[in-house]
Amino acid sequence: MSKHTDILDEYHALEARVFVSLHDFLEEEFDALALDIHAFQRRQNAPFARWCDTLPEPKTWREVPAVPQAMFKRFRLSCFPAKLTPVTFLTSGTTGETRGEHHFADTALYESSILAGWQRLRLPRLPAVFLAQPPDEVPDSSLTHMFGVLAGRATGRAVFDMRAGAGALRKLAARGPCAVFGTALAFLALFERMGTERVRLPRGSFAFETGGYKGSGRDIAKAELYAKFLTHLGLRADSVWNEYGMTELSSQAYTRGLGRPHTAPPWLRALVVNPETGMEVPPDSSGVLRLFDIANVGSVLAIQTADLAVRRADGFELLGRDPAAVPRGCSRRADEILRDVKRTILSSVPDLRTLATAPHTITAPTSATQIPVPVRPAMRTGLPALRPDTAARARALAKAAATFPSLGKVTARALLALVASELGHAAALDRFVPQGRRHTRAVAPHRILHVLSGNTPAAALQTILRGLLLGSENFCKLPSAGIPEVDTFVSRLPRALAERVHLSRELPQAWLDAADAAVLFGRDETIATLRAALPPGIPILAHGHKISFAIVFDDPKFRSVNGAARDGSIFDQQGCLSPHAIFVRENDALTAGAYARMLARAMARFEKHTPRGALTISEANGIRTLREETAFRAANGEPLELLASPDTAWTVIVDRTAQILPSPGNRVIFVKPLARDFSAMLAPHGAHLSTCGIAPVNAANRDFAAAHGFSRICAIGKMQQPPPDWHHDGQPVLAPLVRWVDCEA
Repeated sequence: MSKHTDILDEYHALEARVFVSLHDFLEEEFDALALDIHAFQRRQNAPFARWCDTLPEPKTWREVPAVPQAMFKRFRLSCFPAKLTPVTFLTSGTTGETRGEHHFADTALYESSILAGWQRLRLPRLPAVFLAQPPDEVPDSSLTHMFGVLAGRATGRAVFDMRAGAGALRKLAARGPCAVFGTALAFLALFERMGTERVRLPRGSFAFETGGYKGSGRDIAKAELYAKFLTHLGLRADSVWNEYGMTELSSQAYTRGLGRPHTAPPWLRALVVNPETGMEVPPDSSGVLRLFDIANVGSVLAIQTADLAVRRADGFELLGRDPAAVPRGCSRRADEILRDVKRTILSSVPDLRTLATAPHTITAPTSATQIPVPVRPAMRTGLPALRPDTAARARALAKAAATFPSLGKVTARALLALVASELGHAAALDRFVPQGRRHTRAVAPHRILHVLSGNTPAAALQTILRGLLLGSENFCKLPSAGIPEVDTFVSRLPRALAERVHLSRELPQAWLDAADAAVLFGRDETIATLRAALPPGIPILAHGHKISFAIVFDDPKFRSVNGAARDGSIFDQQGCLSPHAIFVRENDALTAGAYARMLARAMARFEKHTPRGALTISEANGIRTLREETAFRAANGEPLELLASPDTAWTVIVDRTAQILPSPGNRVIFVKPLARDFSAMLAPHGAHLSTCGIAPVNAANRDFAAAHGFSRICAIGKMQQPPPDWHHDGQPVLAPLVRWVDCEA
């Protein structure tokens, strides 16, 4: 017990100093107090201490290592053994998700920090309704505990009723000014329950909202939510307060209305840092939020959040949760279309049904050179049909594609072979061709809608090329940044083909309504939304989220590492063909660690002659967060090894765990042993498997990859160069789009 007594004595001594700071804060004492708290945590918080042993000793509070927020889900980040922490708050999460834990020896300091921070707002004590369960019903909720602390001590008479409606609010308002507390989701549910009912809260009333929409499938803009406060409760935005906090903290920051920064009490410091450098950004610049809370005496002082923010003179402007964890692959950047479809945004691109009225010039509004495409007067069905000459189209397309390395070698013969392999005859689109005792002909769709992704140009170029090979008119929804390679490709087409390509960064409703077929790139949710918006029964080729891997079966001389570096670096690993992980079959001459170290050298060489593109804050933070989490886990004995450039240019992680983590992209590759339970490891990704690069290439290795569900198998080094006639995502690329006419006479 003496050891536990010593820990508690030291904790209470630090706690007493923080208590003083809550009410009589002295700026000059913050640095010393923060460093003393850090020293205590380094001695008593074992997982944190092991990580700190790999880092320099901090000299100021700004240098205290900030624990990645996700580590609260993996480790018990407490200075006390379990029997000394009777209170544990859990982070929110969806069913089956691991939840983070924040342990407390007692809640005296926690509650004092809440009340001291609230008192700084100088809000009146008003009767209140809390749209939440009573605290004793959810003792592991830090937010509900906070509401319980505020109820009565910071408000007047308080009621907890998570199902309160217009009647309860009207009764509360009848007594005068009042307050309503709840999460953003709780308020949204309240407004939906109220329907068309309106309750005008008396002047002097206010609302207090916090939290987000995690796990609910709901998400609306803050301005839209605040407009509902005015509509349903008569509260203007300036009468709505927002709290920024988290289970892992003991203190909170606040803002009021729209367009104002969050301000924190002086014992909670916020830095907005550049994820590339880890340094604070200049004023009015964006970065990732890092918090230092001296009320967190019993856990960790500094937390690296996953929230993006702008540094302001008097606080930080919250931009929201880092979206870096969305699925990668050909779906990336196509998903902005989801917003367009849901809102049925119409653009200025000409309606297909108006093309018959007069000559037009359709100008593709892209980031590259604007390409005027003359359009002749046409029938209501669109442009006139092309002359039935698939061979001529193949020659023209091969010529235009010749200068695009991402397409590989495209020849007219290969394109005609594609038609023959899928449609049974190279001339099946031109005329009736024999098929057994009958003749048959393939009829291409008049209009194909292509919803394109901008992360890799090859997929966009290939789908347009195939649409033109069919002779169809192609309406292409580009990502907001455009695809310069598409502009260039169209400019090199003969006029008869170029006028059959229409480009837009918006998605007109008319394009959806008039499509005879569609080729869609996007996340599964995006594709489902697009399917519902398209005419029923039309053929659709859907390319959703995919993931690719590579397997090194034997390579003692590491001949495949340069190809692996190329596969993981080209297009900055944004496409669905980019390997997320490389599995190595280990033997006496080859280990995953040795291969990873050689791969790291190859990645560094590739970076020298082909530097990675610029990153967004979110992308840089995804890499930095993964690196810090890997280092933290490795320091605590997990079988991980981090190999990385000084900046975020490339990252290789040796990972001997049983889990496959998706790469955040931008040249981040995991190297894992090829385990006996490989099938079980792949199982969660089974529906999304795409390409498997193998080394060496032989029948046995090919069959192994095929047996595990990959739809494309190639040599390592060729993963990013599928031929134009490949079965994209394991399906034909022409046959599903055509219809057939049979003649039995």
